[in-house]
Amino acid sequence: MITKESARQIYNLYSQIERSNGIIEILKKCKDEYEKNQEGIDIIRDGWGNHQSIELHVPERFLNPEGSSFNGARVYQISVPDAILVLENHVVRLSKSLELEQKKAMEE
Repeated sequence: MITKESARQIYNLYSQIERSNGIIEILKKCKDEYEKNQEGIDIIRDGWGNHQSIELHVPERFLNPEGSSFNGARVYQISVPDAILVLENHVVRLSKSLELEQKKAMEE
């Protein structure tokens, strides 16, 4: 029988994979526009036409064990191709974790 914790872990992995794949699709649509930009700055636009850039946020608790989840370090203007590469690698890792978790759940 699959335990509640295994079911939760499998659900979380599926959710992260789906969310990451959704972001990858959005970024792939933006990639052509990014590559045409002569300044090399991401030109993803929000609903109001404002320029947006891709950022990476590391919560403070990873930088400082006593820190909060709300503060931290941010890196701005990550290139679209780099963000796609990172997310695709993330999906591969999550997919392997999902396979292992499903196998473990079936053995329970």
